[in-house]
Amino acid sequence: LHTEDRPKIEAKMREQVRAGGRLEFDSTLLLTNGSYRWVLVAGAMFSSARTQGMPQLMGVVMYITGRKKAETDLVREEKKYRQRVNNANEWLLVSQIGMIRFSNPMPRQILGYMREEIVGAPFGKYIHPDDLQLVTKNHLTLPAGNFVPRDMFRVIDQNGVMHWLETSGVPCEWEGSAAA
Repeated sequence: LHTEDRPKIEAKMREQVRAGGRLEFDSTLLLTNGSYRWVLVAGAMFSSARTQGMPQLMGVVMYITGRKKAETDLVREEKKYRQRVNNANEWLLVSQIGMIRFSNPMPRQILGYMREEIVGAPFGKYIHPDDLQLVTKNHLTLPAGNFVPRDMFRVIDQNGVMHWLETSGVPCEWEGSAAA
């Protein structure tokens, strides 16, 4: 076992000897070539007449290095994705059933609203009343599989000032349902 993991694992094993039951933990093993591999250790503590009441551990050790690498890669890619979305110079949003379900931070610069104020609001809340029908037609009644046509419309910011936006979009899935 990796020297940094040993105290934690020994403490878990002592607790399981006292309490009985299942034992499961991830750790790294030092191989003879000096490299490390991730393993999952799963087992159960037991004692029997044959062991004269002495606690025994029966279990398996599974290599999970591939899984750990995939988890690490996923976290790294998600972090890069979040950085790109949160730092985009465009307002990225997901609308679903007439509501804004996701937004990056850009509305703060465009409309003066925090992302938390935007998410959960009706899609049309910020659109100029004269443009609402067109935007609704193009964005909210989008047939499945079609792109949102590129168009321009006006929005009203927190101070009542009008701004022009150009928009386009693609259909997507958000939390298991169709969105755009």
